[in-house]
Amino acid sequence: MKSGAVALAGILFALGALLHLGRLFCPFTIVIGDTNVPEWASFIFFLIGSFLSFWLFRANSQVPPPVVK
Repeated sequence: MKSGAVALAGILFALGALLHLGRLFCPFTIVIGDTNVPEWASFIFFLIGSFLSFWLFRANSQVPPPVVK
C-alpha cells in the first residue's frame, strides 16, 4: 500500500511538471485571483516537480517488498 501511494504521488508530480513544461513551449495565461502567473514561474515549478517526482520514484524503488504471512 505504501509503495503504491508513493508511486502515485511520483506520477502526479511528473504530470504536473510536464504541464509546466508544456506551458513553456505553448504559452497560455494562468490567473490566480487578480494576479497573472509569469511564464518563468513555470520553469521553476517544472524543476521542482521533476525533482520531487524523481525523488519519489527513487524512494519507491528502495522500499522492500511487503512480507506475506
